[in-house]
Order: sequence, then C-alpha cells, then structure tokens
Amino acid sequence: MKLENLFLLLLILLTGTVYVAIFGNVLSGLAIFVLGLLFVRDLEFSIKKDLLLSYLIITIVLGGLLAIHYFLVPYNNDPVAYMTFYVRCILMGLFLVYLKSKKIELLSLLQPVLKIIALHAIIAFFLSFFIVNFLFNITTENFYTNSFLYLFFYNSTFDLFGFTFYRNQGIFWEPGILQIYMNLLFFISSFIFKQRKWQIISVFLIFTTYSTTGIGILLLQLLTVVFSKSVSVFQRSIIILGLVIVTIPLFVLNYQSKMSDSSDADTDVTSSVLRVYDFLEGVDLTLTHPLTGIGLSEHTYQNIKNSRNTILSDYSQTFLDNIYDRRSSNSIMYFLSRFGALFGFIWFYFLYRQKMVNNKKLLFFVIIIISNFSEPLFMAPFFILLVCTGLYESFCFTTSHTLQKIC
Repeated sequence: MKLENLFLLLLILLTGTVYVAIFGNVLSGLAIFVLGLLFVRDLEFSIKKDLLLSYLIITIVLGGLLAIHYFLVPYNNDPVAYMTFYVRCILMGLFLVYLKSKKIELLSLLQPVLKIIALHAIIAFFLSFFIVNFLFNITTENFYTNSFLYLFFYNSTFDLFGFTFYRNQGIFWEPGILQIYMNLLFFISSFIFKQRKWQIISVFLIFTTYSTTGIGILLLQLLTVVFSKSVSVFQRSIIILGLVIVTIPLFVLNYQSKMSDSSDADTDVTSSVLRVYDFLEGVDLTLTHPLTGIGLSEHTYQNIKNSRNTILSDYSQTFLDNIYDRRSSNSIMYFLSRFGALFGFIWFYFLYRQKMVNNKKLLFFVIIIISNFSEPLFMAPFFILLVCTGLYESFCFTTSHTLQKIC
C-alpha cells in the first residue's frame, strides 16, 4: 500500500471506527507522521511558490473567520474545539496541496481503500456465524461493543425469517457507518469506474448492515442507475418493481425491529425517537441562534439542552437524565446549531463544490448529507477532507493560477 493510500485509510479509521475510541490519539499522531513522510521522503519534491502562497491565504482567511465566530458566539466557548477543527482543515489542505503538486487524483486513492474495507466486512459477516462464543466486550465511556481479536466488531442483531444475525459493522462502531462507505463504493463502482463486481459486493454488504438509511440511499442510487441507462419503459418498470419487492419488506421488518428494540432497557424509547429528538433539537437551536449558533463548547450545549423543554418531556425522568448526557447523532444539525446557518451553508456549498467526484455531483452531495443525518461524523477528518477539496480547489488553487499570471 502506498503512503497516500495509508494516509487516507488513517483518515477513515479516525472517522467512525472503533479504533478511534481505543487508539484515538495514537491514530491521530500516526496520521500526522505519515503526512509528514509524504513531504520529506522525496528529496526532489517541491511545491510551487504560487500554490503554497494561495494555500496560506485561504488558511489564514479560514482561521480569521473561525476567530470571528469564536468571539461572536454569545456563550462561553471552547478554544480547544476550535483549534482542533482548524488544525484538521490545515492538515487536509496540506494533503490536497501534496496531491495537486504530484498530480494525483484523490478518487484513485479512495477506491482501493474502500475495497479493503469491503473485503474486511465480507470476512466479518461470514465469521460472525462461527465466533459467537469467542467474543469479548469492549466498553468505553461513549460506547459498547463485542470484538474478536480486536479485528472484527459486533453489537446489534436482527431477526429475519426466524434466524438471528449480527448486523455487519466491519471496523466501525455501528452498522450505519459501514453502509456510508459501502454506498460510496457503490457510487464509485457505478458512476465512475463502472465495475460490476464491486457493485454487487457493495450491495450485498449494505444489506448485511440492515440499515434503513443505507438501504434507502442504495435504492436512490439504483433508481439513478436505472434511469441513466437506455432501456425501454417496460424493462425499466420491471426493474423498479423488482427493487420495490425486495426493499419494501426489508424496510418494514427493519422499522418494526427498531420500534420494538429499546436503546436502553430503562428508558422505553427507541433509536428512532432519539434521532427525531436530535433533528428537532438541532433545528430549534439553529433557529434560535441563526447567525452564530451556540459555538463548539460541549459543556454549553449540555447546559442549554438541560434547561430547555424538549419534545420528550412526556418520557420518564430516567430517560431525560440519560439523553441529556449523550451527543447528537445528527451531525448535520449538530454542525448548523454550532456554527449557525450562515457559516453552515457556506460549508455545505463547498461540500457541493467538492472536486473528488465530478460526475453525479448532486447525487453524491445528497448521499453525504443523508448519511450524516444519522451519524456524528460530519466534523471528522474524512468528511472535512471532502469539504476542503471544494474549499481549496475552488479558491486556493484557482488563486494560484491568478498569482502565476501576475508574476
């Protein structure tokens, strides 16, 4: 594996895997070390002056905007959280400068990394039938899971046709995150590189996650594939009917399973209610503080949440005590409520303008947004990298050409 692929793999490991909770600081340090190696391993490697200058300009501008936002927020703020976010943006920008200088396409690096994750997930799924008695518990402050050799992780189960299966989560802390990357693999295999084998593999793995969101995104992509091909109306109708026959029963079974499965034995509330709560709470906070949001202080967020009447006021106090201690699972509304609508929509604009994928950009944008509506990943390294491809490629590298002409 090339160092470029390894760095990208480390970014994904820092975006939703169990290893973040176990080896978070080590992984972050290793990622920075690998990024440094990319720049120093080749003694003849150099960055064009105009490219470096434009990178510094946009980095300083971004830092200034974050500093202004920090002081405008009407609550006690957390400077460490701002610095962490800013440093992530700086490092992602450096990686993009390196790729630009080397004329390497980010998408060509991502595809083999996603294939590795897919192969691991295949092994994890079939291995789950044989290692139930060999699993051990991993418990941290934020999550709980079962593991086999610290390589394969299992937590939730589902019943289908009288059989109980472990939902496939691969190396991630829950199945809903694996489906994000497998949907990305399906997207790349369908609309970019046209690889039928990996289309089939990614479809299979998405179904093994038993994720409602994942299956919904997959259905959206399959419909796009169908309507992108030159087939007769009859053939198209047959294909759509087949998709409906396969997916609708799974949606119904999945919904019934989640509605009957409490997220905590003492709370009598389902994960569906929790996600509705996270969405509505995020909307309410964004509308209350539309310009600046409430800032990045988690302590401030918890205090505001604890002092407000919520949509869950009819539930027991035990449930309310538990939910107030958890972070939002909806990272889109989390982002908007922290930064406000103005900065948030600027960030979403650059996500839409991302330069990794140039075909079916709107579909790709929708996939990323829907995925992060149910997972707390939008401010994690991999998704910051996607936004930075739009931020730096649209402004920074365009500026470099202008500077070059001036010089």
